Amino acid sequence: MMATEKLSVRMLGDFSIRRGDREVVKKGNRSKKIWLLIGILLINRGQRLSQDHLIRLLWRDGDECIDPANSLKNLVYRARMLLDDLTPDNEACEEGMELIRFSEGAYMWNEDFPCEIDTEVMSLLAKRGSDEEQALESRIACYSQAVELYNGEFLPNLGEDEWIFSRRAQYQSLYVSCVLTLCRLLNQSEQYGDVISVCERAVRFCPYQEDIHHILLKAYLHTGQYAQALVHYENISESFNRELGMGLSNSIRNLHREIIQWLNMVEIDMNQIKDDILAEETSGSTPFFCEYTVFREICRVQMRSQERCNQSEVLILLTATDKNGEIPPLEKLKNIMILLKQAISETLRRNDIVARYSPSQFILGLLVAQEENGQLVANRIRSAFEAKCRRKGEIHLKEQIISLRTQETQR
Repeated sequence: MMATEKLSVRMLGDFSIRRGDREVVKKGNRSKKIWLLIGILLINRGQRLSQDHLIRLLWRDGDECIDPANSLKNLVYRARMLLDDLTPDNEACEEGMELIRFSEGAYMWNEDFPCEIDTEVMSLLAKRGSDEEQALESRIACYSQAVELYNGEFLPNLGEDEWIFSRRAQYQSLYVSCVLTLCRLLNQSEQYGDVISVCERAVRFCPYQEDIHHILLKAYLHTGQYAQALVHYENISESFNRELGMGLSNSIRNLHREIIQWLNMVEIDMNQIKDDILAEETSGSTPFFCEYTVFREICRVQMRSQERCNQSEVLILLTATDKNGEIPPLEKLKNIMILLKQAISETLRRNDIVARYSPSQFILGLLVAQEENGQLVANRIRSAFEAKCRRKGEIHLKEQIISLRTQETQR
């Protein structure tokens, strides 16, 4: 391989290395450790990483690996074999051996081969765009290129190590900063259509960044897209309540009132109301997920009917904690609550109701023949949840059960 030929590396949204028309891409979990090793070497290229240091990064738990030194050698061999796929058919050199060097007990990524990594390019473009002495068009161009490079979180599905979480947060924060600054510059030049394009893409990656939603709603208003603004507001309002257990900020709620003022609200006939009610009805068997305020009102209605039905209304509060009983970091909590929601969906019946009570809690409402059945349901959810968790013992699920009839806490 010629030392002047550049490798293009993507770490945001996926992990791939390209040389010309040849590319290696991380797929699935079978080669996870190989790609983690490659990622560590690339990020620290030019630095000599001792075998002990790499072992600590690759195998956090000593019990995971009986012979770490030999396992590392085998991992390096497999990484080099994978990188050999970058070698064109008409070249005889072994790409992997050239890229991953070993000397004096340490490994390093060979700096003789230039690399263009999306994280570094995005950081450089953001720095250039922040230069206020540049022309407005030049700053917009820099930030536009920077946000286009962000295609998702850093090294997705590659590990739960703190250094990965830290960099994920770092690059997402940089991305959000670039989006907000770019939109401010676009608004200055009244390029509202471009603002919409930037924000609609951004909310896919950062669905709970209210500042981006606020800018997007304002851009819809600037372009006369009042109905679209209302639809977007209703979607994020439901999402925030369902996923985070919290409402929108006052500034966005004020925008909602402004949207309503622009819309001509007219009466609709009963058939339209019926169609609207039935539009979201499905024949699936999953429980009904709703925001807590709706959950509360449904429980009150069910309490009135439980005597006639000879059933009891039971509430189950599920709380996810770490092994110390603390709420996990937000980055980890997001994935944990997705798994818990899946476990709940697979366990409960269609007529059960569920709401997000807080960032780390779900509240469940069940009509049961016997109040003891609530514990059986909680046990089934726990089993389904633990089966989905990759690292057993690190996350705990605490349940509290109470009957609305007796008002007596069971656990």
